[in-house]
Amino acid sequence: MSLKHTFSFSFLLFFLTSSLQVFALEDSRSWLLTDVSMIDVESGTVKPGASIWIKDGMIEAINPKKTPTGIKAVSGQGRWLIPGLSEMHAHISGGEKYIDRVLKLFVAHGVTNIRGMLGQPSHLDLRQALNSGKKLGPYLVTSGPSVNGNSVRSPAEAKSKVTAQVNAGYDFHKIHPGLSPESYRAVVKTAKRLGSSWGGHIAMEVGIVGTVKAGQSTIDHIDGFIEELAIRNGGDLANRGFFGFGLAEKVKTQSIAELIKEISAYDFAIVPTETLMHNFALDKPIEELMSNPAHKWMPESTVQGWKRSRENFWSNDSVTKKRAKQFLNVRSLLIQEFQKQGVPILLGSDAPQVFNVPGDSLHKELSLMVNAGLTPLQALQAGTQSIHQFYQGKHPVGKIAKGLRADLVLLDKNPLENINNTSLIRAVVVAGKMLDRNQLDEILKSLE
Repeated sequence: MSLKHTFSFSFLLFFLTSSLQVFALEDSRSWLLTDVSMIDVESGTVKPGASIWIKDGMIEAINPKKTPTGIKAVSGQGRWLIPGLSEMHAHISGGEKYIDRVLKLFVAHGVTNIRGMLGQPSHLDLRQALNSGKKLGPYLVTSGPSVNGNSVRSPAEAKSKVTAQVNAGYDFHKIHPGLSPESYRAVVKTAKRLGSSWGGHIAMEVGIVGTVKAGQSTIDHIDGFIEELAIRNGGDLANRGFFGFGLAEKVKTQSIAELIKEISAYDFAIVPTETLMHNFALDKPIEELMSNPAHKWMPESTVQGWKRSRENFWSNDSVTKKRAKQFLNVRSLLIQEFQKQGVPILLGSDAPQVFNVPGDSLHKELSLMVNAGLTPLQALQAGTQSIHQFYQGKHPVGKIAKGLRADLVLLDKNPLENINNTSLIRAVVVAGKMLDRNQLDEILKSLE
């Protein structure tokens, strides 16, 4: 069965009591999703019997009193509805076929919004196609090409690069390591003057406190926090390793709350990417990581590359099971404290990086957020409501509300009871177009 079918424009009613029937992509300009248990991701309440009117890819109304005569309707009775999930640290580099694979995997797993963290010129046209709904895939917010110590060697180059990216139309600037303090300050000054934003890694010489105070929008991977904590506890940056791996044993627990309290009043968010860190550092046999059924959707060469990266990590004599356990424990404590002190946490797994299959890894990230101490609602908010708040109206994603993009996920079970229920997907609506379970399975089958 193909993704496209032709139906008449007469009234159609589909029942979801067992499984969704095909709902044509080209016939989805105006339709109604009825009888769903809609989860309000802001309050955590469940609103049974809700109806969503979808028109031209947007949410026209919630529980509309009147709808046009003859409008198509789909019954979601017995299902739970959440906003489409957001992957806030995604990569979509590579050839056209590979990018198409990545985009389809995101959608098939209910990920309807991604923040591309390594932009390139072709992503600007791709963004237009995705965000207009002309191409099947998630809504795209894209950085410009990497701003780092190699691409920027002076404040003048920093100013020029940031200006060029703003003029080209990129959404923000991606920071990679290596910037000098002077170059980083030039990035900050230029971006602020042009009304742009920047996020990602930190410039280590600037430090985590300086980065936050400068106004960086996101700190991805919790970069720089372990290093800062180690220094405050008498350590130094020698042999700091992978995101401070070698310094985690220097961190004293009580210093974590003190550091976050110092910076919590500033406007920034954290994108943890815990899935990536666990794929590297969790004391788990490589065979167990390799056995993930989701690998069948990725090229074998990619999976083998992931395997080599993981093996290389553990081949270093400084990497021990004890240090790995402490590294992951400190990160978990940091996540708990971010949540406790009100620092926004945005869901992101860094897909498709080491053993992170697009979409599949984000559901693992949700589970890791709960394991780190968040409630299922708080974890779900990290991938929905918090994204909406982070974008401050610039992008119509992150929640179910009138005037926002119709990106929805219909689930078989309530994710507020068990966060793993987010993977029990019955249907995905992306830009107003519904893909039922059969269609999603067809997409996945085509990628094997």
